[in-house]
Amino acid sequence: MSLDVLRGALTIPSAAIQVGPDGKFAWVVAEGDVVQARPITPGPTTDGRTMITLGLVEGERVVVSGQYKLRQNSKVTVTSPVNGCQNPRKDGAVAQCDWRPG
Repeated sequence: MSLDVLRGALTIPSAAIQVGPDGKFAWVVAEGDVVQARPITPGPTTDGRTMITLGLVEGERVVVSGQYKLRQNSKVTVTSPVNGCQNPRKDGAVAQCDWRPG
């Protein structure tokens, strides 16, 4: 069996991924702490994190709980960062991590 390690892969907690009528998306926290639904293309998942191949960039923050209450431009309060990378960003933003299939 051969395993690849993808260095610098963009990952988010799998709990951030939502499914709507137009496909998969994540709630992204924008300037002013308001959220926007952003279409995403997820890749493989391992250890509770999913690689994102399209739709997010490093440094963006995503909502990982309470999504059912959100609507476009809802104001949110960031309570604590959620990180699952070996070398996570301390600000809780989307992190680039080495991704290894499980």
